[in-house]
Amino acid sequence: MTLAVRGESAAWHRDRRGTRPARREAGACRKYSTNEQRRRAGWIGGRMQRGFHHGLLALALWLVASIGAVAQPAGTVEGIIVDTSDTRLGGVTVALGTDADSPTTSTDADGTFQFVGVPPGLYTLVASLAGFEEVRLDDVAVAAGARVSRRLLLTLSVTEDVTVAADPLAAPDAVRGGETQVVGPTLTQLPLPTGNFEDALPLVPGVVRGPDGRLNLGGTRASQSALLLNGLNVTDPMTGQFAVGLPLDAVAALDVYTGVYSARFGSATGGITNIVTRPGEDEWSTEVEDFMPHIRFRDGKIRGIRSFAPRVRVAGPIKAGSLWLSQSVNYAFERDRVEDLEAFEPLPRTEQVRETFSGLTQIDYAATPAHRMTFTLAWFPGNIDNVQIDTLHPFDATPDSEQRGWSGAVSDHLVLGPRTTLNTSAAVKAYDLTVLPKTADASQVTVDGVRQNYFNRLSRDSRRYDLATTLTAERDGPSGGHLLMAGGEFTHAWYRGETPAFQSMFGEPMVRWPGGSIFTATPRSVHRTIRWRSSEKTDGRLPANSR
Repeated sequence: MTLAVRGESAAWHRDRRGTRPARREAGACRKYSTNEQRRRAGWIGGRMQRGFHHGLLALALWLVASIGAVAQPAGTVEGIIVDTSDTRLGGVTVALGTDADSPTTSTDADGTFQFVGVPPGLYTLVASLAGFEEVRLDDVAVAAGARVSRRLLLTLSVTEDVTVAADPLAAPDAVRGGETQVVGPTLTQLPLPTGNFEDALPLVPGVVRGPDGRLNLGGTRASQSALLLNGLNVTDPMTGQFAVGLPLDAVAALDVYTGVYSARFGSATGGITNIVTRPGEDEWSTEVEDFMPHIRFRDGKIRGIRSFAPRVRVAGPIKAGSLWLSQSVNYAFERDRVEDLEAFEPLPRTEQVRETFSGLTQIDYAATPAHRMTFTLAWFPGNIDNVQIDTLHPFDATPDSEQRGWSGAVSDHLVLGPRTTLNTSAAVKAYDLTVLPKTADASQVTVDGVRQNYFNRLSRDSRRYDLATTLTAERDGPSGGHLLMAGGEFTHAWYRGETPAFQSMFGEPMVRWPGGSIFTATPRSVHRTIRWRSSEKTDGRLPANSR
């Protein structure tokens, strides 16, 4: 009991408030509960305080590290890029990394590049240029504040591209019979001196250009060959030589016959060149070629234009499905100088100047799917100053020539049956030529060449009218297939001219022509061609031509 009383007394003394035991016990419980909550609250608050302190410490450490990193000076990456010949390459794309967002730059004209403000680290340099192999330089170490320099070598990229295509100028089976075709796309791709179709003919086997500049087919003279435009004769009515200029873009194909050819082409004994023109298309198109002139330099200075030959073609439907237009125009200007004369004459008196203008207008009309008509009009004026000037024929002894020519034609193609067609064509050709000497003085022939003046003056006009029709039928028989062709041609040509040749040393004209007289010729011809084929290996042809 005493112990209990003392214990209570001790509890009372600890309480220091002298309350009764029951109330003191209840108060002690309440106080215990409150103290427990306070203890727990203090523990939680301490833990939060310790976590907050730790966060502040981490933030301080991060700031210190960041400040240290920012404080490090950035580096610089620079270099030069050359090729295998040690030539500096400009315009090379250089990337500092392989990612899409990596910094990039381009080399200057001297082949140098530079990246500034590069943070320290390892980088990859990538250099690329069209036509060269890409170069990658790994592990480019950039230290703080360092300047890194690299030299990169680019090598040409080698690619293997195999294209299999038919050679338009290759000799097919038809060439063995003397027939060759050059298509239009080949003509526009060939390196021809001018935009004229005649420049492509010497590329055909059996066609050569003589010393006089004229074309010889099959070893014959130029006057013994025929030039056709869509099957109609367009040669000079007086001389029989080529006398037409056509824009190169207007030609769909050149059919050249230097051996055996059909009787429907006429009576040429040398060869035949048939020009097939390009019709209009179902969509409008425009072609522009060679609009950059060639500048002539003399003693380090520009002395005018040496040559200029632009070409333009516009084609499309006037009425979709039935009416088409094709318009081609070509202008050509060319100077040919003779260097041996430059020591004696000024520059304008030592060169031949040629200026020509040619055009072709073609209208195609489809009345029905079985009936088609074609209208063509070609014109080709031209001037030549100092014709054939050379050391033996200087400026005073060379003439100037003017030509004016045009040709119009209409062709009708009618399908009479599944295997029968009728072609009818009519054309008119005009070709006028004037040759003028420099003065009216007499011409002198010396051991050093012709001097003082050209010996003649010429002025003449010529016309030709053609009408031709051909019926073609294909039939099958016991011996194989037969192709029958029959038709006729009517031609009327006339020409008139004057050539008052200068007098000789005896006071008489060297050449007398009936001044103003008209010479006419009206040939008529009927042609028949029978072609049969009994198998793929047997083919025969029997042409005949009566004039």
